[in-house]
Amino acid sequence: MSVVIPDTSPSELLGRLRGQRISDARPGYPEVIHLHVPDPGGAKWVFSTWDADYSPSDPAALRGKTIVSADLVGPLGNLTISFSDGTDFRVTMEPQTAENDPMNWTLLTPDGFILVWGPGANWALKRGDEPL
Repeated sequence: MSVVIPDTSPSELLGRLRGQRISDARPGYPEVIHLHVPDPGGAKWVFSTWDADYSPSDPAALRGKTIVSADLVGPLGNLTISFSDGTDFRVTMEPQTAENDPMNWTLLTPDGFILVWGPGANWALKRGDEPL
């Protein structure tokens, strides 16, 4: 049985995070952060930065926050995730400098797809079992 990749945009996919709560946030190496967001059925979204700056950098500042919006901003698609308490989480990228620059961030969906963002404003939606 083949798996069909959904016909959706990154903005639509990020919009599905609205109303969800960050259950866990952890640092990664080198200088990355991983956010875990369970959906109502208990399946998880996992957001990870890669080659990007992010703020706040303390994972503890993000745990338990409820997402009210996730928006792509500017020509590079910088990401702003806003929370119900009025704070936000920002992911910013530098302009692409080489063809082999790494991705900037990824979002693994509960249904097994992965949104890969970057370098620059390039993106792809893939099956989770495909190579990045």
